[in-house]
Amino acid sequence: MINAEFITNIIKRYFDEKVINIKEIIGKGFVNRTFLVQTDITTYIIRAREEDAVAEYHKEKWCMEQAILLNIPTPRVLIIDKFESISFIVTTYVEGINGLESSNADEIWYYIGYYAKKLHSLPVQGFGLKLLDKHNGVFIDDFNPTLNKQVDYNISQLTHDDFFLLYSVYDKSDTHDIVNIFEYIKQCNYKIGFNHGDLSRKNTIIDKNGVVTLIDYGCAIVHAVPYFDLTYIFGETVKGREPNESMIKSFIKGYGLSNSELEDMKKDIFAVMLLSVFDKTRWAMNHNDRDKEYYASVANKVLTQTLKFFK
Repeated sequence: MINAEFITNIIKRYFDEKVINIKEIIGKGFVNRTFLVQTDITTYIIRAREEDAVAEYHKEKWCMEQAILLNIPTPRVLIIDKFESISFIVTTYVEGINGLESSNADEIWYYIGYYAKKLHSLPVQGFGLKLLDKHNGVFIDDFNPTLNKQVDYNISQLTHDDFFLLYSVYDKSDTHDIVNIFEYIKQCNYKIGFNHGDLSRKNTIIDKNGVVTLIDYGCAIVHAVPYFDLTYIFGETVKGREPNESMIKSFIKGYGLSNSELEDMKKDIFAVMLLSVFDKTRWAMNHNDRDKEYYASVANKVLTQTLKFFK
C-alpha cells in the first residue's frame, strides 16, 4: 500500500535519513501518486505506482538525463526500484512555484518553446513509447512500430460499422476526406524525433531567481517533430484552454519560428493532431473508458478544424 509508512521505509532503506514531513501532491496525474518528502538532510519528490512501472521510469530517467545534457533545467533521478511490489522513482526537489501560479505566463511559454527546440534535436531511433536501449536512445511502440503503420491502422478502422460513427466522431460522408488526410501524413515523410509530449505551464517550476525548470517526462514519445508536441499545444486551444494567442506568440519566439512559418505548418500540425486524437479515442472506447464520450467530442472538434486545411 502506498502510504506514509511506505514512503518512510523508502527513505530509511535507500537514504538512511529521518523523515520530517510527507505531503502528497494531489492532482499531479491519475497514474502515479506523488509525494513531497522532507528529511533531516534534504527534500525529495517520490512518485509511486502499484504496478510494474520500472521500465517506464527508466524511460523518464533517460529523457531527463538528455535534457540536462542540453542545459535544460530538469530534476535529477536518484533512485528507481520496486519495494513491496510497488514501483517508485525518487527525484531531486526543485524549490519554487508551479508555472500555473506565475503571473509571467508569456515568459514561461517563451522558455517552453526554447526548451522544445532543444529537445527536438535529440538523437533518437525507432518510433513510439518504450525505451529499449537507454544507451542509444532506441524507442519502440509495440502496437504501431512506425508512423506509417499507425496511419494504416487508423485508415483500416474507417469501416461502415466503425463505432466512431455511433459517437458522431465523423459522418460517413467525411470518410474519403479523412483517408486523404492520413495518406497526406504518409507522403510528408516527417522527421521522427523526441517530443516531450506534455508541454504546458503546469509542467514547469519557477524558482526565486526566475529560472524555469521543465518537469514530467512521463508522456515523452518519439514521433513526428516538431508536429507532435505542437499538436498538444494547439489541441488545448481547440478545447478552449491555454495557451492563448499571446502565449503562442511567446512559444514560437522561444522556438525560433516566425508567425508566417507557423501558419505554413498548421496543416501538418492538425493532420498529426487528428491522427493522435483518433488513436486516443479508439483506445478509450476499446477500454470502455468513462470519458469516451468526451474523447469523441474532442476528436470531432479536431476533425472539423483539420478539414478546413484540406478543402
